[in-house]
Amino acid sequence: QDGSPLIKEIKQKIKDYLYQDGLLYYFDSETKSYQLCVPSNSDLKLKILHDSHDAPVAGHFGYYKTSMLIKQSYYWPRMSRDIKKRWEQVTMDFIVGLPKTAAGYDSIIVFIDRLTKRAYFKPTKFQTTAVDTATIFFETIFRHHGLPRIIISDRDPKFTSLFWQTLFTCIGTKISLSTAFHPQTDGQSERLNRTVEEMLRHYVTQQPEKWDETLTQIEFAYNNSIQTSTGFSPFFLDTGRHPRITEQLTYPITPQQDASQTATDFLNDMQQNLEAAQNSISNALLKQAKYYN
Repeated sequence: QDGSPLIKEIKQKIKDYLYQDGLLYYFDSETKSYQLCVPSNSDLKLKILHDSHDAPVAGHFGYYKTSMLIKQSYYWPRMSRDIKKRWEQVTMDFIVGLPKTAAGYDSIIVFIDRLTKRAYFKPTKFQTTAVDTATIFFETIFRHHGLPRIIISDRDPKFTSLFWQTLFTCIGTKISLSTAFHPQTDGQSERLNRTVEEMLRHYVTQQPEKWDETLTQIEFAYNNSIQTSTGFSPFFLDTGRHPRITEQLTYPITPQQDASQTATDFLNDMQQNLEAAQNSISNALLKQAKYYN
């Protein structure tokens, strides 16, 4: 019947749409404008996500600004779930006191994405300046992932200098300092530092002055390892695929089913994986908080 709740709901939803020149538009009450409807199984959705977040002209905003940028022109169901949330919070730390290499390196700067746990390891020197650190950051993180919403570091002068403060004020990113007497605030970097040092000892015990030459292999090994806190490898959570290794080049493997996944299936799988990772991280943080309390 016309007066049934279902009919009323359908009529209300129809009012939100406009069909014009062969295209369907949706009226968004938040932006007060019509947006082009994008099919859920369309490759166009992936292109929009990429162009609105990763393209140089997009500004590399975080989740909220990226969401608003897309909503200005497009609409599809559950859009918010599809917008990337990786690399919004990044931790930085240094591993120091390593044997000096022939190139003069005696430290490693470590960058970690707090959601996927993916990390970058870059050789550096103990006396590295704030300008040098900023250069490493832009060449390592910014060029691949844009600017994070929050950067978490300790109280090292490298991160609290006038250069960093001025830089982050201009770009709208804030430093989240470790709380005094609560080292667990930045415990993720500390745990990873221990892992890196263990891997370094394994790789370079015979050549302590050349550890910087194996840092790429160490980084790959870490990012391709399953993390107990997430249940996935950092590489998979960040890219949605497993990296090809040398054995797969020598011995052909059976093509995986996901090779023919539609864009919708891919995005749905990635969202489920990220949600599972986030739940695992939250549980790990709760256990850690109980330990320190």
